[in-house]
Amino acid sequence: MQRRDALQALVANAIRHTRSGHAGGAFTVEACHWFAGVAVAVADQGGASEPVPGDADALAESGRGLRTVSALADGWGWYGNATGRAVIAVFQAAPAVAIGVVAAGAA
Repeated sequence: MQRRDALQALVANAIRHTRSGHAGGAFTVEACHWFAGVAVAVADQGGASEPVPGDADALAESGRGLRTVSALADGWGWYGNATGRAVIAVFQAAPAVAIGVVAAGAA
């Protein structure tokens, strides 16, 4: 659920704040899974401003995307410039739970 919500916020930001949301625009979603966790990234066509968490007031209908990502993910960041960039959220894997096996002794 957290990964989906964070990815939804990243996609919405790409559409709302970059050229990816204009006619003919495009964005790419990438997910990478490894033993330590999952990373999701949205690459867009860039825009005039850099991705930063906003300060939406309590009644605002938008402006919480990167704050949501920051709250849900273990880390996030971005790279790129005004012509294209990627925003990435990283989620660490849950700690493995050891399941003990009890051996039955011979009677």
